[in-house]
Amino acid sequence: MIAGTRKRLHGIMEGNEVLEACPFSHQVGGHSAVVTLRDSHLVAKPLDKKKREMSFYEKAPKALRSFVPTFHGVGRVSFSPDAVKDSSEDSDDSDDREDNEFSVVPAPTAKKAGHSAAVEEPIPPYVGSNRVGSPFQSPSMTSGKVVNPWSLTMYQKQIDKSRASPDNGDSEATIACILLENLTRKFNKPCVLDLKIGTRSYADDASPQKRAKHIEKVSSTTSSSLGFRVCGMQVYNRKSQRYFYQDKYHGRSLTPETVPAALESFFTLNTGNKPRSSAYVASVVRSFLKKLKELEAIIADQKGLRFYSSSLLLLYDGAWKSDSGVPIVDVRVIDFAGATFYSLDSAVRDAGAICASPDEGFLLGLRNLQKYFRAMIE
Repeated sequence: MIAGTRKRLHGIMEGNEVLEACPFSHQVGGHSAVVTLRDSHLVAKPLDKKKREMSFYEKAPKALRSFVPTFHGVGRVSFSPDAVKDSSEDSDDSDDREDNEFSVVPAPTAKKAGHSAAVEEPIPPYVGSNRVGSPFQSPSMTSGKVVNPWSLTMYQKQIDKSRASPDNGDSEATIACILLENLTRKFNKPCVLDLKIGTRSYADDASPQKRAKHIEKVSSTTSSSLGFRVCGMQVYNRKSQRYFYQDKYHGRSLTPETVPAALESFFTLNTGNKPRSSAYVASVVRSFLKKLKELEAIIADQKGLRFYSSSLLLLYDGAWKSDSGVPIVDVRVIDFAGATFYSLDSAVRDAGAICASPDEGFLLGLRNLQKYFRAMIE
């Protein structure tokens, strides 16, 4: 980090500077806005009320740090409605052309017994408060920037939330955010898969109503049986030069029978070929498998740490070249507002047993994900 940038970050974290938010081009999931910042290579996310996510980053186990985004402290960020219109001027995707757009990925559904899963009826994406049809073109496309529709939805949600607060009398809100590494920055055309990981998604202090809601969500999706569910995906299609995407509502509709085809589409939508039919795409899958195995070993060694409602983010470059060599892929754990470090004096039932064991729900998800990825290339 150069001296000027380091000095500026110090000013941000000390509260001396307010940064301006812009919709993040590649947010594919989550229930709060992730934004890019003007004149910065970082992304920002609103700080949760109990500051649990910040606390996690500050005391994350050393062994896990290569699998979480780099934490750059907390800053004050301004969310303006005008940022959606102006975001093209500050995009880190300056090479995106106006003929790119986000389109809906048809949902994989199982065919008759004995047949493989196939792509059939499209599932409409969720944008704002409306269900819309396919294809979808982001409003900011008119200025040349590609922005995932889910990012625009979450950005507007944050603005609406701020307007509803009695503490904010104007249309522009300034809120505390954690500042994080932008994981997509090293990719030309980021392909992103967001998976909710684990079999439990509520914290110990969640209200009975919130617990019931999360338990129902887990039991009605693949989270209960597989230890993960798809929360969002975008893939750059090389032929059409468009991004295709699915949101969390599509992910909730998947079953153990349709998940394999949905996961495989994370690769097939890029080239039109199955991983086993392309040597390079197969090498991308193998690179993911290597990282997932490394992460599994680390999680298995984290006794007493629970990743309630965390997500797993998988990324690769959709604009790869045949002579690219070893694929560059990334696997990171994100979203730690529900993460909990248990100790023997924790005021929860079976604290001793929890402290002596890893997060088995997380491990279940990792092992099933590896199983499906191996099946793509065998």
